[in-house]
Amino acid sequence: MPTPIRHLPPPDVAGPPGHDDILFMTCVVVSLAGNGPEDSYVALAQMIRNRRDHALAHVSKGNPAHPLFGDGSWQLSCPPGHAVGVPSQLTRAHFRAMASICRVFAGEEKDLVDGATACHLHSETPSWSAQMIPTALIGDHFFCREQGSSI
Repeated sequence: MPTPIRHLPPPDVAGPPGHDDILFMTCVVVSLAGNGPEDSYVALAQMIRNRRDHALAHVSKGNPAHPLFGDGSWQLSCPPGHAVGVPSQLTRAHFRAMASICRVFAGEEKDLVDGATACHLHSETPSWSAQMIPTALIGDHFFCREQGSSI
């Protein structure tokens, strides 16, 4: 029987991540990294932070929401197509990922992904990756950023 999913309320764009934002990011990170190494959790959290920073910089210039990273909300800064809710029971992987996310947002982790705003499995080569600059290989993922991006 599948684990019941609890859907989260709409995100708050301003300020640091709230409880629901951290829980959502935790589920996204676990869906991408599974029970992987700590560096994978940290790198994915940094990529989400970079996506949010990129979106906020885009919106602060008077532009509409960024076409890939949204309006700067934490949940819209997560890569699409992954966790959309919270399981009724968190696993050890969820707690490990949550701890990594908290360290990233507390400024206690160095940037392992060098400003990356996207990632893909190293066993895949998505078409969009040709327009990106690779920045790191951590765990099962290549991390990359847009050409000309300074974030």
